[in-house]
Amino acid sequence: MSIIPLGEVPSVFRISFGPWLPSEEQALFAHGHRTYLWLNAEFSEVNCNELGELKRVGDVLEDKGIKWQCFELPKCQVETLKTSQIGYLHLGRWCHFELPELPRLPPRKLLDEVDKLDSAGSDDEASDLLIAAGFQSAARSGIQIAKLIDRHSDLIYRLTKSVSSIGRYNEFNDRGQFSRSVKRIYTRWTRIGNSRIPPLSLVVRLADELPKVLETVCENPRVVLRRQRELELATRIQQVDSACIRWIGRQAGRTLAEKAGPRQRLMGVVRREDYDTPENRVVRDLLYRCKFAGEVYVARHREFASHSRVLNVRTFVRLCERLLCSSKIAAVGQLVGIAQPNYVLQHESRYAVLWDAYQRLIKQEKEIQSTWAWRDRIWNEWLGLGLASAMAQISHRSPAMRKTLVISDEPSAGEFCQMESIGPWWVKKVSGPYSVHMMPQAKVRDCNFLPRPLARLSPDYVIAKLGSITKGTAFWTNMDVINTSETAKKTAAQLQASIPATSEIGGWKYVIITGGSKKFEEGSVSDTVGWITLPVMLQDHMDAWAKFVQRAIQHAV
Repeated sequence: MSIIPLGEVPSVFRISFGPWLPSEEQALFAHGHRTYLWLNAEFSEVNCNELGELKRVGDVLEDKGIKWQCFELPKCQVETLKTSQIGYLHLGRWCHFELPELPRLPPRKLLDEVDKLDSAGSDDEASDLLIAAGFQSAARSGIQIAKLIDRHSDLIYRLTKSVSSIGRYNEFNDRGQFSRSVKRIYTRWTRIGNSRIPPLSLVVRLADELPKVLETVCENPRVVLRRQRELELATRIQQVDSACIRWIGRQAGRTLAEKAGPRQRLMGVVRREDYDTPENRVVRDLLYRCKFAGEVYVARHREFASHSRVLNVRTFVRLCERLLCSSKIAAVGQLVGIAQPNYVLQHESRYAVLWDAYQRLIKQEKEIQSTWAWRDRIWNEWLGLGLASAMAQISHRSPAMRKTLVISDEPSAGEFCQMESIGPWWVKKVSGPYSVHMMPQAKVRDCNFLPRPLARLSPDYVIAKLGSITKGTAFWTNMDVINTSETAKKTAAQLQASIPATSEIGGWKYVIITGGSKKFEEGSVSDTVGWITLPVMLQDHMDAWAKFVQRAIQHAV
């Protein structure tokens, strides 16, 4: 297997701000925003150890005789890594190139530490921590995204924990897949996004479930009797082994009494109670993880300091600190490697509860790592549910509300929801309602009613009025909490440059939606291409959001 450098293979890759094929002049050379990697379609087995999974997007497109395949890039999660190595198979040989990255936000764990310092009033120390890691002080605004991810996880938890099969909304659960009606999803989305209530995160639920069990286990943990060799009074020795006999043989004297010496002690095997067992190490690790998760939750939602959820979590954190310092578990050794369940953890009633909580915490930490790398797609999914909520607000009671979507309890490339075409929506209008459909990116390519030039641009969402002449609006999403307006304008300009004059489609508008700002701001780069910036918590601005969506699709009728 040989590796050849980038220079020996012409036209290997291009990078763009959106899922449209850029020209060589428009292509970027580093990524940091929501970005897409275009590779020669002749290459196979594309992989990247640093970035993990690459998500294939859109169809294979051709430019200047070269066919290109598109992959969306996650954010690199290694704090000190500034480049990622992309490998691919070409003509039987392994090739690679270095893909520069311009990280704009720190890893989630570092951001959590910064948030804790900010909450404690150590702003300067938090800024120094960010700058030492190579990030701007403004990168702490990424906490907005962390809050969004927490809300989204809360939404998925609420949707997957209850099922309704009443009336027209037939829902079901099947091996980690959960079918839920659109009406129920957008109703729950509206409630979860209420920024005046802290989210029901996992640590909040653990703070309700675990205190009594933790106290019981930590004060009276399971013990084992371990055999060990110690000097013991000769009259109390009940067991010796070969090592003890050898020790006794080396002592001076002819009888055991003489060998025992003036203190009358000999080496024997004794049994001592020992708390340092695998199950107790898991409990100690659980305490540390609960303490950290609780501290992050209290710091992140410090504006709700008097809310019952925050107060409960703060009490839970103090309990974990006390048990780690003064209980019998404090003397237990540190857990090394990955915890493996033994009989006690699985079948002893007290430990089984803690083992279940431990597994849930580990699963959440893996989800946090995955969703942080794919935070752009989390925002895209959140916004898709926001579009459905806005459509429900500007429509009469429509068949679209009875549509069901499948939700997974584990993310795939940052996505929990398998978005489907949702429609028809009977949008309100003075002259009578009109019918439109909402389609996600995966369905745009398969829809024969949509113009092919539009499908080549792979919009994230399309809201269209189907008919002999299909009209509508295409939306692309991205997020930047540092320079929101600049990113929106830059992405809209690149989209405009990527639309050839011969591919202009009548009756269509294109909109870039960039999250992360503090207020709504709109603009345009042409008659057909516009942009808008908005806060990540749309639920606090639903009226303005619904009016924008209504204006965006109004031209179609």
